Amino acid sequence: MSKAEFLGRIKNPVMYIEDERGHPQTHRMRAEYNDNTGEWIAFPTIVMTSTGRLHQFPESQWRDAMRNAIRTNNYISFGKDKSAALEYAEGAYKRGTPLEMDQDAFKAKYKRQNGAVEQ
Repeated sequence: MSKAEFLGRIKNPVMYIEDERGHPQTHRMRAEYNDNTGEWIAFPTIVMTSTGRLHQFPESQWRDAMRNAIRTNNYISFGKDKSAALEYAEGAYKRGTPLEMDQDAFKAKYKRQNGAVEQ
């Protein structure tokens, strides 16, 4: 499997979008069970498009985000380890990366995507 695209964005976020509270968001990870393979996977619900813009799948479309991640190999498999997948998606992926920065420092360093988030 090729390297998942989102892994590079964790180490070098380049840009972010703001959530409804004004907090910077780069990935919004999710963990789910893949019925086709019998594995737990973690994947982003904010993805980089071919045009270089961030696209956020709304919460109600998490299945579409999962299908997209599987189709594009943009996920990490945790096998049968549900707890590891959930821990990763809930924030372990940020450890030791710029994503751990204070929100104000993060916003000062990285570029906010201009315009509306594509949905």
